[in-house]
Amino acid sequence: MKKVSFLLIGLVGLMLILGCGAWADMVGPADLQSPGAPGDHTGPPTGWVLGTQAGQTIGNTPITGFVVGPQVPPAGLASFKMQTGYDDADPLEKIYLGTNNYSGIMLKDITEFKYYTFLVSRDYGASGSPNGQPPMLEIMTNSAGSDQQRVFVYKPYGEYGNNNVALSMWQEWDVLASGGRWEMLQTSSSNYYGDWNWLINRYTNADPLKAMKLRSPYVGDYAQGYSTDGTYHLYNESGTSIAIKVGSGKAQDNRYGAWWRESSGINAYVDKLVIAYNERDAQGNLTGNNIRTVYDFDDGTTQPVAATCIRSVFNLLERSSSVQNNRLFVLFGKMLPTGYQAGKYFTIDDGSGPIRVVAPGHEFPAPSEFDTWFMRVEGRLGWAKVSDGPPPVYVRCINSRPDLIYKYE
Repeated sequence: MKKVSFLLIGLVGLMLILGCGAWADMVGPADLQSPGAPGDHTGPPTGWVLGTQAGQTIGNTPITGFVVGPQVPPAGLASFKMQTGYDDADPLEKIYLGTNNYSGIMLKDITEFKYYTFLVSRDYGASGSPNGQPPMLEIMTNSAGSDQQRVFVYKPYGEYGNNNVALSMWQEWDVLASGGRWEMLQTSSSNYYGDWNWLINRYTNADPLKAMKLRSPYVGDYAQGYSTDGTYHLYNESGTSIAIKVGSGKAQDNRYGAWWRESSGINAYVDKLVIAYNERDAQGNLTGNNIRTVYDFDDGTTQPVAATCIRSVFNLLERSSSVQNNRLFVLFGKMLPTGYQAGKYFTIDDGSGPIRVVAPGHEFPAPSEFDTWFMRVEGRLGWAKVSDGPPPVYVRCINSRPDLIYKYE
């Protein structure tokens, strides 16, 4: 039998942005932001770890790391890559990116919880079940007054991996939304799935301060089940109560059948986990503060390339797809009074000719003011359809977002 090996490291490079609310002890020094102070703040990354497990096939080791892209990630320049190979027997390849920053928080106090994924490919998706899932979200809880730990997993593509499927694009997952698919693992109960409202009421207690809470597990693997030391802990690779993960529990399961298919050959990225909760004091009373945190999966080393003549870059794009896939560019130019559709795209001239900028939601000037709008645009090279044809007609473009575009008066 092959020995299961784990890699567990701290992610000291995660960037953290705080929104309205108090800067909690779980994030950094309390004096950096007073309770209720408005605005976004950048603080020290802390409390995130990466746990991985090698697969049973020799050489099958998960691929992880901070990368530029793909496309324009939701929180900025970079994202975290999560990739597994083909595995159909235990131990399976697993990737857990998690935190214990919120252990002890009552689930009913969480007011916002979402994250973004980008799935490039999966081994299984055409037929059969279960099919591949993008990075899932796993939480560990207590049992509402009882210390016995429970594990729940959010499945973005639904029960069998066949819903909401979209490859090569960023998708947002609001895990609190009605109709979402949460499943309780490590149970034989028939009451094992539902949305967030089902989850937070799965275990109840007459004492409102003993509602279900996030609870940190031990570092280990799903197959270990409950701990034998009397503490009723479960295990996951990161040892965290919240984890973004790629990895089925085990290869075969009575409920899921060929469960390994769910995590086989997943090539994906994750970015921008957002979580907010209502704060309580030491006595359990609500303080009125809502703590909102946005995690940007960027190690701080990713930088865009400033291009003085984007036309030469477009020529390079013809010879190397990695330029399109792995680089962000900065353009400076004047907004043109032609070639635009308000709320969707506009055109600038960076000195090498007209360049279309695709940026849904960006503001636009009145036609008489175009001559005064000089722009700094950050984004990724791509193609934009200008006519359905036939045949369809495409032009080179820069894919960007409103928050990556700046106007100079």
